[in-house]
Amino acid sequence: MPQIRAFQVAKQIQIKEFRRAFAAPVLAGDSAEALWAHGAEGRFAAYEYGAVAFVGVDELEQSKLLSFLAPFCVDPLADRLSEMLDVTVAAGEAQVGHTSVTVPELNLETLRILMTYVAQSVALDFFATQAQRLLTDTKALSLVLEEKGRISLSGDQLARYIAKSMNLKHTIVGSLYILDSPDETWENQELHRLDRALKRTFDIQTRYRSVAEDIQMAQENLDLLRDLSQSRKSTQLEWIIIALILVEVVNMLVERIWRHA
Repeated sequence: MPQIRAFQVAKQIQIKEFRRAFAAPVLAGDSAEALWAHGAEGRFAAYEYGAVAFVGVDELEQSKLLSFLAPFCVDPLADRLSEMLDVTVAAGEAQVGHTSVTVPELNLETLRILMTYVAQSVALDFFATQAQRLLTDTKALSLVLEEKGRISLSGDQLARYIAKSMNLKHTIVGSLYILDSPDETWENQELHRLDRALKRTFDIQTRYRSVAEDIQMAQENLDLLRDLSQSRKSTQLEWIIIALILVEVVNMLVERIWRHA
């Protein structure tokens, strides 16, 4: 029974550069993903959103491929997320479960769709974790603000939080094609049914929206904190200006008193 295994190895993979460096024949792909043959039966796929998928490749060869891929990974992960899908070939309509799938034929187009969905699923797990951490941090800052009326956060720290939120949002938006059905499903009814079943079982669209909503909420919290910080700085600046004016007035009064003394 073939088993597809996907890993989230980085925040992003430079697919174009890796394709030029990797000598194995490309079976399918585009600028955002690619599927290669590895050995007689093995297949290896890499995706721009930082995921990879294997089928028919043993752990030693997986390790070698990941080592070769490492220089093309942007912000590699110390702890990789993984997901597996068991594949069975049997007559009849495709049947999709959360950890297994049965298909009438395991040709290249079917295998590519299956590998893509497992990779998308593990990528969404990663995005969800990142978004939830960011949202948790901003909620904690909001609670401190509610309790103390202020937050002990410097402008640089706040700017880093905002930049992290924006970068994560850009990564999510840049991966919108996750929601698109593969081109192969447009003209093949069997692949179309399989695609719909996979999308429904892996809950791709709902999970994607949940991640996007968490990031949006976190960014709104950070924007509010930034506005409050800027307002506080403006108030401080106003008081400094008032203090300087008062000092100048006092100096003038002192000088006049000394002149008339």
